[in-house]
Amino acid sequence: MLAGLAAMAVAGVVVGTAVSSSSSASPDLVRAARSAHKSVDSSSSGYFRREVHLEDYPSVLEAVLTKSGKSSLDELKADEVAFYSYLPSSIVIEGDTDLIDPSSYAPMTETYNAFSLQCHGCDEGFGSLNYLIVMDMYGEVKGIYPHNETTTVDSLKPSPAQSKELYLGLNVDFHERGPVATWSWDGLDDDPMRYKGDKICNSYTVNAHDQHWSGYEDGDRIWVQLTTESKHTIQLLDKEGNQHVQLGVEDYPTSWGSLGSTNKFGLIEDETIMQVNLKYLGSFLQTERYSMDYSEEYVPAYIEWIAGGTEGTLDLVDLDGTKYEVGTEEYESLYGGLSSLWYGAHNLEYFGDNQFHLFDNAYYEENSTFAGAYSRMLIVEVDTEANTATLVWEYDMGYHSSVYGDNDRLPTTNLLGCGWPFEPEDTSTFDAEIIEVVRETGELAWSTRVYGNGRRTEYESSTGGGIYGWVMYSVERMYESPIISSPSCTESSTGATLSLTTFNNFKLSLTYAATYAVTTTDSDGTSVELASGPFEFNAYWKPTELTIDLDGSCGSDGCTVTITNKIGDASSTEFTCTAAS
Repeated sequence: MLAGLAAMAVAGVVVGTAVSSSSSASPDLVRAARSAHKSVDSSSSGYFRREVHLEDYPSVLEAVLTKSGKSSLDELKADEVAFYSYLPSSIVIEGDTDLIDPSSYAPMTETYNAFSLQCHGCDEGFGSLNYLIVMDMYGEVKGIYPHNETTTVDSLKPSPAQSKELYLGLNVDFHERGPVATWSWDGLDDDPMRYKGDKICNSYTVNAHDQHWSGYEDGDRIWVQLTTESKHTIQLLDKEGNQHVQLGVEDYPTSWGSLGSTNKFGLIEDETIMQVNLKYLGSFLQTERYSMDYSEEYVPAYIEWIAGGTEGTLDLVDLDGTKYEVGTEEYESLYGGLSSLWYGAHNLEYFGDNQFHLFDNAYYEENSTFAGAYSRMLIVEVDTEANTATLVWEYDMGYHSSVYGDNDRLPTTNLLGCGWPFEPEDTSTFDAEIIEVVRETGELAWSTRVYGNGRRTEYESSTGGGIYGWVMYSVERMYESPIISSPSCTESSTGATLSLTTFNNFKLSLTYAATYAVTTTDSDGTSVELASGPFEFNAYWKPTELTIDLDGSCGSDGCTVTITNKIGDASSTEFTCTAAS
């Protein structure tokens, strides 16, 4: 097994000139203007571009030569079919620093994107390589693991139990199931991928589409979706793979039949509410609150509401304000008779404030047709009092993706997603992309585009469809350490008070333990603690506001505040205090 190696320097970053401005826009204006922002504005003063070639990394080259049987890179390049079976031709990163992080939350070199790159159909018998990759915003590879241990990695999330670790759902031979694994991506681990439970990939394990780290007290259990039992049931596994409590939705409509299978689930409110995405029905649902008892063998849950689809209970409201009431002919005719405003969706995720983010593939798999003009990143807001599910934001990709895709909200409020063109315009079209979009304007702030051999068009025309080329299931944003924003300190006759905003350095649907400490230096250079204590980061990557009373003055040299999360990732920033007006 090859270990992921630390990055080596590759092609340089190119910085552009000129300026760019942004303005706020209502959701319908964003919808109308979306086509103008398919590329990062290269005239911006914050523009940068970089081209990366994976074969420049020793661990990748070693894996490719071993797998291909070639003795050198020159020999591999001489065999074009073999080369493009194992490697993309290039990965191009473009961005605008003014749009990525206007509040300077974190350096670009300490802001990371994690994804799994796999080439579908590039080699018969699933013989191609997969690449688990962590890159910073400039395209510097921080961790890379070439492997052929699974056909794809579907679910991919930061681990709350270990710094610089991801936990993964492995999809073996497109069976949509496999073991759960973890990957330490900092390049220091001799055995980077570890399995939870059964490592025999072709036997029963768990569904590859989704896993969730549990808030259970020992902090090392994962919720997984079962595959050989009820498709409406999830189960808690410990780190040895032992099975614990099951949680199941009891009242699925019988009309759903086998199409009512879960391809994404979520647990919120201390794991007392379950949310489920139903890809084949154009629906997602939320259960009523249940009592979560981890000592039980089984906990039942019951549906509170269903958004979209023939069994939907919420009225749907489109971006232009048009309302479609459940049970009406207008509702039932949506998306060509699919009774929804989205279909075939992937990676549904709740981000608080009653808003659900998803990637609308707009794909009707039963007859292999696309229901919408384009696949799109979509935000749906649910109002149970009004009994509505309202589209409040979209970004169309300008192409269709029959499967896969993502849409996450970042601490900056930008949206991070991924997709791939099922029907490329020509041989110069990229195979897959990751994009970051400014929510207020629809501008493209950053992109990473993966280019293959340009033969997806040829494959499409000769075979009549299917997936060919480099794709990714999802993408995750992470930071080196927690974010500290806008520290402000005022002093009065009664003392000093520090206020700040902070975010954990990775996304969770749970609150997450952390501590703060404020220090200063006295006249002889000794560090003096003025305040310390525990707190919890808010769930859903929402901002956490702290107000801290200081036991003393910062003086003329100022103070330092340090935020440390549960696994020891820490950030510090300096500040000074001003007199209260």
